[in-house]
Amino acid sequence: MAAHGPVVKIHPVVLASIADSYERRNEGASRVIGTLLGTVDKHTVEVTNCFSVPHNESEDEVAVDMEFAKNMYELHKKVSPAEVIIGWYATGFDITEHSVLIHEYYSREAVNPIHLTVDTALQSNKMNIRAYASAQMGVPGKTVGVMFTPLTVKYIYYDSERIGVGLLQRTRDAPNRANGLTSDLCQVGGSATRVQEMLTTVLAYIEDVLSGKVQADNSVGRFLTDLVSKVPKISAEDFENMLNSNINDLLMVTYLANLSQAQIALNEKIVVFVFYADYVVIQYVLIPAYSGSMWCTLHGLVFNVILLLLLACHSKAVFSDPGMVPLPETAIDFSDLRSQNSRMNERGCEGWTVCSRCETYRPPRAHHCRVCQRCIRRMDHHCPWINNCVGELNQKYFIQFLFYTGMASLYSMALVVSAWVWRIRSEREEGEGEKEEESPGKHLIVAHYIILLVESVLFGVFVMVIFYDQLVSIITDETPIEQMRNRLMKDRSLTSSSSSQPPPHITHTRKPKLALLREVFGRGSVFCWLFPLHSSPPTVGGISYSAVPDYNV
Repeated sequence: MAAHGPVVKIHPVVLASIADSYERRNEGASRVIGTLLGTVDKHTVEVTNCFSVPHNESEDEVAVDMEFAKNMYELHKKVSPAEVIIGWYATGFDITEHSVLIHEYYSREAVNPIHLTVDTALQSNKMNIRAYASAQMGVPGKTVGVMFTPLTVKYIYYDSERIGVGLLQRTRDAPNRANGLTSDLCQVGGSATRVQEMLTTVLAYIEDVLSGKVQADNSVGRFLTDLVSKVPKISAEDFENMLNSNINDLLMVTYLANLSQAQIALNEKIVVFVFYADYVVIQYVLIPAYSGSMWCTLHGLVFNVILLLLLACHSKAVFSDPGMVPLPETAIDFSDLRSQNSRMNERGCEGWTVCSRCETYRPPRAHHCRVCQRCIRRMDHHCPWINNCVGELNQKYFIQFLFYTGMASLYSMALVVSAWVWRIRSEREEGEGEKEEESPGKHLIVAHYIILLVESVLFGVFVMVIFYDQLVSIITDETPIEQMRNRLMKDRSLTSSSSSQPPPHITHTRKPKLALLREVFGRGSVFCWLFPLHSSPPTVGGISYSAVPDYNV
């Protein structure tokens, strides 16, 4: 019987740590002792952690390493400052005379410490766990003894601990005493099955009470009443909509996380390619082939300048604003405007539209990016290489990045081929034997040449195709989104009946090619187009505008 006192709540990790310390005890040791850590409430002592303390014990005396216990407690306080010393534990079933001496030490470290005994020897075919509190007994002024009174012990766990305990229970019945973690879907299915089983048990209990087979329990009734009152009153349709909305949100978060992971991987590959190409060109191409010549310094300087400009353009494309349409400071009601699209034309705001996702006005040729969740002026596409949209204000840096990436690929290919030809000629002229002794790893150099050539061809062809596509979209004054939209409109007009009018085709005034290029790269000198310099934005296309056009809403 447990006496009146605090309730001791023990976490599974404490029991696992005690069992582990018992299995790892020193040879000849009969039991293991240690310090209990946790928190103390008014009527509850929660044991959340523990650590073993070295000790030597004989029939006459006991020696405990107090210095080790203090050092371990200081280390634990750095990790978990909220945990304090609440008592000590010992393996075994009985309380010995030495337990009084050890308990006296912990009485100086904690107020009313508890003593936990864990029967790791399984004397009764189970692990008996008991908790005690000490109380002095005897005649005042004379010999005073200590009496250990039992306390109530309960087992609690966090969600993560419950998963671990469930996994350990499954390994008990496994053939090879091993079991792996299940998938998330299997865990959800198992949880749903357990909930269904618990509901079946509750319904069976209620039916037995109503039929008179089982006597009603007031505490169970109050618990069921509280449980039912916590269930929100919601219809099945609303619950299904809420569940679908949460699932869609979860899928969106998962998609964005995977997309961010892919974008980070692509950026890492670009950086690795740049530094690897620089390393191979300097170490295995220029130094062996052009050592002692001014061409070594010249090629190395030009190649590193190209790489420096490549990284600078990439950084500008990543961190520059692609041309996001500013959001209004206050919410605007678009219900009338959506039902009367002609009002915009009457007010002289042709081409302005309303984004249903951003809930704001957007200028002509602006489109909504589902990744950035914003409208981008003259949006081209969302590029994973720069983790940003390619729009009106950063298209220049993106094209420069493509240009210098292609230049670096072609330049590295030319240097590798020339160095390879030089190596073959030098081996024929000087002889292979002496040359192999001087060169550090001929096969390694050839491997670097092949890897760099393959990477240069892949990156070079890919970026040059995108570079050509970007120039075509600038010269034709149509972004890929506009090209796709116009193509769809043309297909619909061809499939529509002759009596019906074709859908409206949004057109804009064609400009000279040089003027279109200047709108992207700036109105300065053509030589400045090669550098990632900030250029004044064009004065056409809706750059300078307020968030709301000049008409009544």
